[in-house]
Amino acid sequence: MNHRDAEGSNGYVPAQFPEDTLSHVCYSSGTTGTPKVVEYTHRSTLLHTWACAVPDAMGLTGADRVMPLMQNFHASAWGAPFVCPMVGAELILVPSTRDPAQWFQWIEEHQVTVLGAVSAHWLALARYMQATGQRFSTLHRTVVGGTRLPFEVAYFIQERLGVEVCHAWGMTETSPLATIERFDGSATDLGHGQPVFGIELAVRGDDAECVAEGTGELMVRGHWVATGAEQDDWLATGDFATLQADARLDVSDRLSDSLLVGGAPLSSALVEHRARQVPGVADAALVICEPGSGHSVLAWVAAPDAEPDTVVAELQAVLAQAFKGWCPTRCTVVDAFPYTASAKVQKHLLKAQIAPQNESDVAPTLPSRADA
Repeated sequence: MNHRDAEGSNGYVPAQFPEDTLSHVCYSSGTTGTPKVVEYTHRSTLLHTWACAVPDAMGLTGADRVMPLMQNFHASAWGAPFVCPMVGAELILVPSTRDPAQWFQWIEEHQVTVLGAVSAHWLALARYMQATGQRFSTLHRTVVGGTRLPFEVAYFIQERLGVEVCHAWGMTETSPLATIERFDGSATDLGHGQPVFGIELAVRGDDAECVAEGTGELMVRGHWVATGAEQDDWLATGDFATLQADARLDVSDRLSDSLLVGGAPLSSALVEHRARQVPGVADAALVICEPGSGHSVLAWVAAPDAEPDTVVAELQAVLAQAFKGWCPTRCTVVDAFPYTASAKVQKHLLKAQIAPQNESDVAPTLPSRADA
């Protein structure tokens, strides 16, 4: 049903209340700690929905069939339950699963045209499509949130599968859409795009000043952004980011995950992506014990069917080749990770484990904790 159908229904009477009335609440996913509740008003929700609907954002029309793989509790459902009725698009809701074959079946069965997903979904789905040779019959665009897609995965999705890749950045506190980028296939790295109308970005450096260009903690404010505790209503995101002169955004890490190797920043997400390429590794996560340095970096890999010593040796070789000899301090091999309901690794739970099982060295000169 779109908004015109609702307005034309017999007996429909629009509710009357102040625009700043609370409309709904959503909890953050608790990736780095205790989930936080975020409140949205009818005004902020409507403004966010308009911003999502424009062609340079989600660009939905009444002919689209939209399927989010994220559940509705994640980041205010990405605004999908609001923007789809506004434009008349069909919204298809599916149960939660981590099976890419099931995702593909749903996409084909429901003739989905636009898919909402996080990078973890597409890493698995692209692997499945490549292995099986399957191709989509109706899907023509995907809006990807969360950690940025590796270039080769974005290229495969767009150039081989024929699905336009739109990478968005946002958070529960931003309703969630804040920036969006359309992959053009020419860059060697896919960033997070430019802010949509109504959103303002800045970065805060060591001097605590918010500036429109540079590197530091990402700050955001706007009409549908939760009010921050900073001066002038800036919301501190906890993300380490670079802003270019044209407001193009590149979020590299959480501040708690920031790495400096040889004086240069190194993305923990990129290290994790390379680790996932090791045979037998289902997932990978870096735990940074000393943020802002290259020291005390614990690499965790989920490899339920692999021999731990073999995984560690291959991981050492892959990472050393990719990052000019740099390797994490230590590697822990486990069967599975603790995940949030939105499929994010709960790194704070990994960090809290003092003596995990199957722990081995990545750097051979370091003694195992079990041997210490």
